[in-house]
Amino acid sequence: MFFYVFMNELFLNLSPSEGGSRCLTRKKLDGDTACRLYTTYDRRSVNGRLYISTNFVCFGSRVERLVSVVILIKLIDKVEIFSDTNNVAHNGIQIKLKNGRNIQLNGFSDRQTVFERLKTFLLKSKLRDARQKENMIKLQSQFTELDEDCLRQILSKPLFKRYPPRDNVDEKLKRKWERFNETYGDDSTMYKTVDLSRLLLEGVPNEERGRLWAICAGADLEMKLHPGEYHSLLSKSRDHSAFTMEEIERDLHRSLPEHPAFQGGPGIDALRRILAAYAVRNPSIGYCQAMNIVGAVLLLYCSEEQAFWMLVAVCERFLPDYYNTKVVGALVDQGVFVDIVSRTLPGLHSKLLQLAIDDMVALSWFLTIFLNAIKFDAAVRILDLFFYEGSKFMFQMALQILKENSEALQKARDDGEAILALANYVSRITECKVENSQYIYVGKLIANSFRSFGTSFTNKDVEKLRLKHRLKVVQNLEDSQMKSAIKSVGSDCKLDPEELQQLYNLIKEQYLLNWHTRLGTRTESTDKQRDSQGQYKIDLELFYHIFPQLLPWQCSRLFVMRVFRLLDMGQNGYVTFKEMAFVIGTLLKGDSIEKVTFLYRLHIPPASLENEFEEHGLCNSLSNNDMKDDEGSEVATEAADLLEAEKGVHKSASSSSVSTEDRPGPSNMKNSQSVPSGFDTTSLVESLSDQSSVVSRQNFTPRLFPGSPLSDFSIPDNEHSEVSDSFSMVEDVNDAVKALSLKMNNTSLSKFEINSDVEVTQINQTEFINLLKTFYDVIGSVDEDMQIYHALAVAGTLLLQLGEAEKNYITELKSNIDDAINTTDDKTLCEESTEKSDKGEWKLNLEQILATVVAEPSLTEFFDKKYSLNEKVRTFRTRTISTEPAT
Repeated sequence: MFFYVFMNELFLNLSPSEGGSRCLTRKKLDGDTACRLYTTYDRRSVNGRLYISTNFVCFGSRVERLVSVVILIKLIDKVEIFSDTNNVAHNGIQIKLKNGRNIQLNGFSDRQTVFERLKTFLLKSKLRDARQKENMIKLQSQFTELDEDCLRQILSKPLFKRYPPRDNVDEKLKRKWERFNETYGDDSTMYKTVDLSRLLLEGVPNEERGRLWAICAGADLEMKLHPGEYHSLLSKSRDHSAFTMEEIERDLHRSLPEHPAFQGGPGIDALRRILAAYAVRNPSIGYCQAMNIVGAVLLLYCSEEQAFWMLVAVCERFLPDYYNTKVVGALVDQGVFVDIVSRTLPGLHSKLLQLAIDDMVALSWFLTIFLNAIKFDAAVRILDLFFYEGSKFMFQMALQILKENSEALQKARDDGEAILALANYVSRITECKVENSQYIYVGKLIANSFRSFGTSFTNKDVEKLRLKHRLKVVQNLEDSQMKSAIKSVGSDCKLDPEELQQLYNLIKEQYLLNWHTRLGTRTESTDKQRDSQGQYKIDLELFYHIFPQLLPWQCSRLFVMRVFRLLDMGQNGYVTFKEMAFVIGTLLKGDSIEKVTFLYRLHIPPASLENEFEEHGLCNSLSNNDMKDDEGSEVATEAADLLEAEKGVHKSASSSSVSTEDRPGPSNMKNSQSVPSGFDTTSLVESLSDQSSVVSRQNFTPRLFPGSPLSDFSIPDNEHSEVSDSFSMVEDVNDAVKALSLKMNNTSLSKFEINSDVEVTQINQTEFINLLKTFYDVIGSVDEDMQIYHALAVAGTLLLQLGEAEKNYITELKSNIDDAINTTDDKTLCEESTEKSDKGEWKLNLEQILATVVAEPSLTEFFDKKYSLNEKVRTFRTRTISTEPAT
């Protein structure tokens, strides 16, 4: 019955909050007490219980279904104390409603306390109403011409008034409804008695249907509690997600297409508005298929605003979680239905289990509340009882259909036969009462369902079973989603299935543990567009939290930011599980060519932004002395600064040398400052070639410019690489270029192809210096072998020489062209070009860098090393648990 259905939700989501939106926290009862309700229709007092909250006063009889009343406090005119002169009602309170009716309550054990609480809530309600009116005036003043035009189109009457259907009840039944309204009331404050249930079983006139639906479902109360909210949502819907609006538009003409109201015109427009308004109100759902069918039926019998609040009641109270991409609520209710069938029809349940259709037989019925399965007029009769009885009635009807088809189902040889038998049966259900016909009268079917299962279970039982099965459904969906996400990664990923599962579970855990940091960070449209990639999108903060912990070396926040930027090519603000898996697989299990290629791409656009070092001071590392500001406090880099860099917000800055944090390197070595652009690489070469100061590994201090990436690293005396064997550091640059060319030809690099849809551009001088510095940071965090530092120093020097040689060659070529030009204007132009070239930076390509690294066995061995993801995940979890604060 309505009261017992609605009481579970009465104090949930029914209190207005700031901005006109609904408060999503549970409202607790202010109190409840035993009392008696004086019923004017039979002049007696009924024992029951009174419930009071901020917005509602409710009475429910002790005997279930005898009588109940729900009163919205804002509909109360005044509250008075009274005593019956005949002492029939003592310790009484009279509630006078604005519609002229009086509700009398008596038999309180502490009348004064109840009276004071009612007076207090009434006063607060009046103050709240005054604020709402002020807000409404402000809201209306902000409406544009488009808003005003939209509001004028809102339907104030149900569509059946424009498209009259065949009359569905006789005059005798209409007169019964008229007498009921006179006796019990015709608005939300009516006495809801067993007589209402009996009349609903007989049928409802079209003129009464919309009003009764709204009263029974609580939509009438919500509409009164939130005046103007529908208009406000319509105004906001014009700027809502284009993706959602396209989905709505696609389904509009699939909504009762046989009905003239939805073949164009005001019906389609009204349906579009209520679906768009609900998408704005509840972005977590947005729009889902089947909502259009339910919405269309509601518009036929309710005004437009009434239909909107009815849709809210269906989606959020009667069928929770039905209308989302995973239809979780519908799957939960299939589990509930299986439990109920096994308890009420055990023999039939065994057969359905044998046919493997026990958990799917009623899915299509429940999704549209039988509207797509049964003829329209008959399905509307089911809705009459559904809004009064609650979701229990939906299960009750499905049970009765199975019971009446039990013989055919028992004879079915396979699932196809069983489904066909049920489909044939429901197609013959009609609203017309025809004797000796193959059609099934819906009124008789409803009456039989009450006789067979009316007392077998209650709405409370349904809610308990929903809670039980929700955990199972969610876990099954999680498992299915994980398998789908792992499968979508494909065989090209370096990680094996077990490692992918470990990575997925880790991301899921951290996603759920850090949910509060992502509130309001994504739009519903982008989530739906990327749903095929998995539910757990990895935003920047979550990426910062997980990614560095899974690497085989330590890294700076700038390094992590560049990886995120490289993966988030669409600038959606998050990366997917598939993208994360490929990167982790490459860095843990890739070969030297793959790892160096990835590091290379991190130092060129779009991963590397112009001037990001000078602007934010986000160099990979700084010396300890530079980690303090003038006042001695550490300077930290915030994620917001990095996000600004990602958006390309660049301002010129003469000096800003701020760091994130020191990164560990080899013993007795400090990380240096970032290399300023435009430095003279000749000084670097000369410093490296001057070995007179090399006394030992411990006291070697090369004479390099301040900030050189090699300034803190010594070169071993007697250890040489393949490249270092082929040339001396004091050799001419041209000889070094020849040596590198020979080494490139002798490697298998020509067979290597960069597997990327994005063109890999050349790296300029500043970018290369920072790449070289990243190599030192990477190696220094995991390996202190001096041989590898020697190899890296040699490779870096060779590439610097190559860059200088190429730059000198271009400069000399331009100079020769300049000498050959005789005209003054062209000569001046070439001089300007040459001068510009001299001041510019040289460039290297990926193949040159790869060839140099491959030529050094110690570097190749370092980058070819493989690491276990499972071990990294275990370490991450151990570290996370050990650092959690004590509760």
